[in-house]
Amino acid sequence: MGTSTPQNFGTKMIKAGNSLLKVNTLATAAAAQEYKESVLVSGRAATGGDGQLSRWGKDRSKVGFKGGVKLNARYDMENTGGKAQAVLKAVPMGVWKVVEYGAGAHAIVPGTTAKMRKGAQLITLLSGADSTQALANARKGAKKRKVMVWGNGNFAAYTRHPGTKGKKAWSVGIAKGTPDAIRAYKKKQVEALGKVF
Repeated sequence: MGTSTPQNFGTKMIKAGNSLLKVNTLATAAAAQEYKESVLVSGRAATGGDGQLSRWGKDRSKVGFKGGVKLNARYDMENTGGKAQAVLKAVPMGVWKVVEYGAGAHAIVPGTTAKMRKGAQLITLLSGADSTQALANARKGAKKRKVMVWGNGNFAAYTRHPGTKGKKAWSVGIAKGTPDAIRAYKKKQVEALGKVF
């Protein structure tokens, strides 16, 4: 920052105004990056340190399966009406929902479609009867793959997942990331003003 004369102060103000959208975009991106890092740290803490649900995935039955699903996040920048905005997104959304809110007890039946599972849930809800075995028998054209039953290690055509409790990892990450996001936003704004003045 230097000194300003009345003549060049006006020029600096115009320059500051013209750079405002760019500066806000940079500052918003810096804040979004802090939020992203914070939710990922929180996600890793909620999943045993690696941010990965190692038993989650479609191909666990394949030899050499190393899979699982890794928690990630990204942000998209939007400039609307001169306002910079970042939208932080959970990737993959479904896995984050389970980590955040948990999941109730449910059946795992390999080879079924989401439509078939929803239909079975509806039957269970309306009749009160467990439709898991019927669903396992009704897999049209599905391979008769087996899944491991939770707990005892036996194999069967379906298994009952006991459910899991939500860990609020996303919410905790946002709350913990807010102070750093505010600092990052302010820092970018001050840096940009320092270049103009």
